[in-house]
Amino acid sequence: MFVSAHKEVREALVQAGIPFTVVHPSLEMKDEYIGRYIARGNAPEFVQLLEENYEKWITDIMVQQGCEHIVLKPGQYLVDVFDEKASV
Repeated sequence: MFVSAHKEVREALVQAGIPFTVVHPSLEMKDEYIGRYIARGNAPEFVQLLEENYEKWITDIMVQQGCEHIVLKPGQYLVDVFDEKASV
């Protein structure tokens, strides 16, 4: 199941004792992620919002406690993580 990665949702999951995994890119992948959002046709306003907040949003996720973290590598997508976990 996928849920929002917003801070309030993550905190509620921790508070409720619900185990979860956060999958996120590294800070160094900002340019790659900006390119992905442009390539998939996101609105310029959204891309600008991401450019302005990427470091803050990713840092907030990186310091999240009470969960497992999976950090995506360059060129890696969410589907790649699930393919790897399914084969274990």
